[in-house]
Amino acid sequence: MRNIVVIVAGILMLLASLAHGLLGWPFLRAELVKEHANPDLVSGLAAGWLWGSACMLTSGAIVTISGIQMRRGSNSGTLAVRAIAVCFLGFGLLAFVLEGFDPHFLIFVVLGLLAAASFLDGRPANATQ
Repeated sequence: MRNIVVIVAGILMLLASLAHGLLGWPFLRAELVKEHANPDLVSGLAAGWLWGSACMLTSGAIVTISGIQMRRGSNSGTLAVRAIAVCFLGFGLLAFVLEGFDPHFLIFVVLGLLAAASFLDGRPANATQ
């Protein structure tokens, strides 16, 4: 069951990355243009925003594939899933606090907790129970 949760976390990360890049950036860009932001600023923000989307996509793919491997009995992706889970949790909690408790950042916390399902109880990732 835990491995299914990890796979679900990976799929949700993939979907979140698509929303981030395909929906979030065009909206943010339009707002920046409306405020007459310097084009160099917009370009710089685009690079960072889209890089973040690509990293989220990559993380989601790694978590999904690792979850599938764990389901098949291989623990080879466990370390990667742990690192990604900690990253999502850490970023989500820090951003939540620093951005005035904006609930948007709890999405990262939830995704991190779902990915962490493979190791939070200390059992091997491919344990059946």
